[in-house]
Amino acid sequence: MIRTHACSLTALPVLALALSINAASAHTTCAPFQAVSELDTIHFIDHGEDELSPGDQRVLKFMYFDTDGNRIGTQHTTTTVMHPHPEDGDGHALMANAVLVFDAGTLRTSLFSQLRDPTDTSQSSVDPVEWVVLGGTGVFAGATGNTRPVPRGDGTYDVEIDIVCPG
Repeated sequence: MIRTHACSLTALPVLALALSINAASAHTTCAPFQAVSELDTIHFIDHGEDELSPGDQRVLKFMYFDTDGNRIGTQHTTTTVMHPHPEDGDGHALMANAVLVFDAGTLRTSLFSQLRDPTDTSQSSVDPVEWVVLGGTGVFAGATGNTRPVPRGDGTYDVEIDIVCPG
């Protein structure tokens, strides 16, 4: 049975789930930049067991702002709880994929992280985490690199986007 739950969050510290990007609409070239992100919505999809189990998903939407507070884009993220790593016993891993959408193009990112607490998908084994940039469109076509969201402590994240593009 698939059960979904939706809620609006303002103070839930969601890891990666907190990838943020900045000023993409203001950027006209593929180059490193910084942004601020804030979680807008999250949907929980429970596949099977009532507690956290492999296959459970979180679908998140983040709003992106430049350092002056102007809205510049959105991030659409899906996370999936994976089976525990054999060496970690009862811990679960989290696989996440995100598309960052800006006026100038999109960035595709991915993350794999061990959960510190197997019952809490908002935490990772490492803070801050590092997302891998797998490509992009528009001015970000062919982008590679990484993004690093750093919690500000108020429910928002400073995000470093370190990217390069071919050419």
